[in-house]
Amino acid sequence: MRRIILRVKKNKIKILVVILLVGLILLSIPNLLWKKPIPDKVPAGMNVWIEELSKTKDQEECLYKAYDLVTTKWTGGKYKTYSRFNWLFVSNLDKIWHQKSKYMYCMTFNYILRTLLVKSGCFDDKDIEQRISMVCIISPHQYLSVNLKNGGNVYIDAWARAYGVEFGDYTRGFYGCFNK
Repeated sequence: MRRIILRVKKNKIKILVVILLVGLILLSIPNLLWKKPIPDKVPAGMNVWIEELSKTKDQEECLYKAYDLVTTKWTGGKYKTYSRFNWLFVSNLDKIWHQKSKYMYCMTFNYILRTLLVKSGCFDDKDIEQRISMVCIISPHQYLSVNLKNGGNVYIDAWARAYGVEFGDYTRGFYGCFNK
């Protein structure tokens, strides 16, 4: 009986250690659980996009145009999440902007979208909330909830566009997990 109790205690400790390690990894990923500040200086190519967005007539048009620009240049990908693990910790906007790969993590998409929207003058950073959902039950996923001046709200999940998740919606559960 004593051996069983000791074995149960050891298993609980192992589980606790795994949970703590996963938590520490999540906390160390830039822009996942907190908002990274919008940079003062942006790459030259991004300035072209910002000027284009600042000419839009309303917030929804600006939001869709920004969404379309980033999802045209980059794409999400479930399996590349594991093969490009080192890019989880990159938060330098210039390095992100000039990367050779078309793959991008969800929180990096959101960082670029926030930067574009705020720098365009169409939105304040307080209008843009980062939210977390669980995808395929085990994977934390970030998307944006954007508040409009007219009182409306739009969900943006640029990473999931590659999986058929449309503008105004976001990935959650198994939705967006096996669409493509």
